[in-house]
Amino acid sequence: MQNKIIVFCDNQNTTSNALKEIEISLLKRGLFDFSFLSCSLYADCLAFCHDAKNESNVIVVCKNEDIDKLVEAVKTDTDNLTLVDEQAVKLEQTTTFGKILFVPIEIGVEKFLDGFVEKKNVYSCSIFGKNHTFVQNFFSEIKEHEVGFNYEIITKSQFLHTIYYSKHIDENVLNEKFGESVFAFDERSLQKCCADVLKEKSLSLSVADALTMGEISCRISLADEKVPLKEDLVLPNEDAFAKLNIEKAFLAEHGSVSKETVFVMSKNLLKDSVDLSLSVVGFDVDAGRCFVAVGNRQEIHVFSSLFYGSKQQRMENVTDFALFRLLRFLKEKY
Repeated sequence: MQNKIIVFCDNQNTTSNALKEIEISLLKRGLFDFSFLSCSLYADCLAFCHDAKNESNVIVVCKNEDIDKLVEAVKTDTDNLTLVDEQAVKLEQTTTFGKILFVPIEIGVEKFLDGFVEKKNVYSCSIFGKNHTFVQNFFSEIKEHEVGFNYEIITKSQFLHTIYYSKHIDENVLNEKFGESVFAFDERSLQKCCADVLKEKSLSLSVADALTMGEISCRISLADEKVPLKEDLVLPNEDAFAKLNIEKAFLAEHGSVSKETVFVMSKNLLKDSVDLSLSVVGFDVDAGRCFVAVGNRQEIHVFSSLFYGSKQQRMENVTDFALFRLLRFLKEKY
């Protein structure tokens, strides 16, 4: 049975965020058959709602101030009105049409869905380092040989994906295909995976960031505020490298963006009671080369990659790349 979602809002960013939240919420419940409609005009939303009276499992997301007006315009004398957690209004099926759930866009749908739609088993895995086409092709192959298999790929940045699927797949099969790119068999983010290991092993971390303006540390802290970040250096220019005791003569020889510089950055972070260091340098250009160093007092590893796209896309990819290399180091060494 298909679920139909109607989002009515005059702000495009709010609409996009709501659609993404609803999509993920449905997929987490194993509901892969749904369609989306969005509109910015009340007349269009009202028309969609009237058409939806012959459907089942329709979710209308709009501003709280519009809900009463829409309900009054859509309902008939034979409809029973009930409250869901006193926040969202549900029209229950009587004699003429199926269910419609009205949810304020200010609150979101997550807390209301369990009482409105059927919940099924769903599995997920998170992958970094493969493009969307590669992931799509492999899961298409699985679907060809699995009756009733459904899946959806939620691409969060250029190389970061969470895949929800309707049947259990042996983890060894996925590991064989994607290798170390599979970093979680649940919905944990890269930063959450890193934070969990750091906290479990009681490891402290220092970060020196000359590219993403603190995004790496911010993500780790948001994932778990209890993770001890000993030092968080955002290095906006060459003069700031002096904080890490890197002399201008060294930068003149090797450059501020190089494997040598990022190695020394991480090495110089490993002082006092610091267990691990993570450093990032790179070029903020259309095709941005970046270097990431991660290590402890015994060894420091340097990695390099090249990312394309808008500045926001590049920074997301660099941050994901740095967190992925940190996670791999943590798993291999601890």
